Amino acid sequence: MRTAIAAAAAVAIALIAAGQPAFADPLDFDFTFTGNASFPGTVSGEIEGLTNNATSAATALFVTSSTIASPISPTYNTVQNAPGFNSFTVANGVITAVSFYANNGTYALTLGTVEGEVANRFQNLSAVEATANFEGLSGITFTPVAQPVPEPGSLALLGTGLLALGLVGFASRRRRPD
Repeated sequence: MRTAIAAAAAVAIALIAAGQPAFADPLDFDFTFTGNASFPGTVSGEIEGLTNNATSAATALFVTSSTIASPISPTYNTVQNAPGFNSFTVANGVITAVSFYANNGTYALTLGTVEGEVANRFQNLSAVEATANFEGLSGITFTPVAQPVPEPGSLALLGTGLLALGLVGFASRRRRPD
C-alpha cells in the first residue's frame, strides 16, 4: 500500500518537473545600455506588452533615466512616436531581435538594428547630445520583469496526482476489516 502511494507521488512529481515554465503574456522588460566610442553615458528604460515566442510591437517603451542633458520624464512613452519601427522578437522569455526607432523632434531612441540608424542610441536633439552603443544586441541588456507562472497543465497533473493518492488511501481503508 505504501509502495503504491510512493509510486503515485513519484510519478506526479516527475510529470510536474518535466513541464517547461510558461511566461505570462504580455511580457515586460527593463533595458539598459552604456555608451561607447565618443558617446559615453548610460540609458535605461522599460518595454511593455511584448508577446512570448513571437515577433510583436511594444505597447509602451519608456526611457526612465539617461546621463545626457535635460531630465527625462518617466511618462515619456516613445512608442507614441514610432510608426513602422517597433518590432521585438521574444523566444522563451528572451528578446532575440529588436528593430525599434522613435523620434519626436526632441528625443530620438534607437534599440537594436534599424537600417540607417546607430544601434542603441538615445539623443537629445535640441542639445545635439547623445549616448550610443554600436554593439547591437550585445551592447544592450534586457531583463524580464514578468515572472514565470505555472502552466495550467502542470497544475492539472498535480491535482490528478493528489486525487490518485486520495483514492488509493480511501480504497485501502475500505479493504481493512473493522
